Amino acid sequence: MIRQIIGRCHVGETNREVCAYLVSRIKKSVWRKLPLGKRVSILREAIKCHAENRALYCQVMRGNFS
Repeated sequence: MIRQIIGRCHVGETNREVCAYLVSRIKKSVWRKLPLGKRVSILREAIKCHAENRALYCQVMRGNFS
């Protein structure tokens, strides 16, 4: 689910913008009920996924398909 949401973000967006977008896609009541540790791990996973998307974009634009 995180990958689907983050996949809609442009690779040029900052991590803060990506995290804000992710949180906006989750119901506020659900997000607030999650323990802090769980929220942190979700945001870390979102940043990791965004970094992977950015790396893939860079590979494609450079022509590195290995």
